[in-house]
Amino acid sequence: MLLAIDVGTTTTHLGLFQGERLLESSAFETSSGSTWEADFARSFATAADRHQALTAIAVASVVSSARGALLEVCEQQLRLPPEFVGESLPIPIPVRYDPPASAGADRLANAVAASQRYGAPAAVFDFGTATTVDVVAADGAFVGGIILPGLSLALHALRERAPHLPSVGTIMEEVPERVPLIGGSTGDCLRSGLYNGAVAQVEGLARRLRDELGQETPIVATGGLSHLFERQSRLFTAIDRELTLHGIRMIWEASHSNR
Repeated sequence: MLLAIDVGTTTTHLGLFQGERLLESSAFETSSGSTWEADFARSFATAADRHQALTAIAVASVVSSARGALLEVCEQQLRLPPEFVGESLPIPIPVRYDPPASAGADRLANAVAASQRYGAPAAVFDFGTATTVDVVAADGAFVGGIILPGLSLALHALRERAPHLPSVGTIMEEVPERVPLIGGSTGDCLRSGLYNGAVAQVEGLARRLRDELGQETPIVATGGLSHLFERQSRLFTAIDRELTLHGIRMIWEASHSNR
């Protein structure tokens, strides 16, 4: 049984796999002050208690400060050394990025999973702290993409720079039934700007990506805020919230199939 771990800037996701099947997944905050190492330990210990057959741990991390805690918890509590994407776990697709080592492990996992699950070329919108677009070329290579501020960063900037504006935090938590384009109050205007602005941004970028890659190119959404776009089915070929975890699994499987 494989434990896949995606350590993001804001959130850490765990996925327990039996072969290709994802048995369960969970998430907790990566940055939670002095308690985050305890959060790692508690989550890993819970996984180990439920699944005694754990045999491997694969990690994609963009948070270098998490490495020490990861190693300690995995080796001391789970009795297994973690393997890291891009290090002991090589990427099974070509990486045309400058320099290749600077490509985020989560982005590479997205590219691997997208190419296997949806074909190539493909583009993945990963909605997290930042919104990243990860592009797989027609030959299956990761070729980069786009990085832009995410919804949470935009909301945080508004709160920091314009504290007199009303709170619209629920737009980050609930799947909107409909957010009117023209807001009738300051709060509604903010909701429209955040949500409809994000939708329009995706529409425009997806159109340009398909102009460049081909009109049949799959556009896939993933990440912690991808649920906000579930009612926008016309934007995406699929909303695959566990795509990164599957990519970590695929990278681990490709590495170990050759050993």
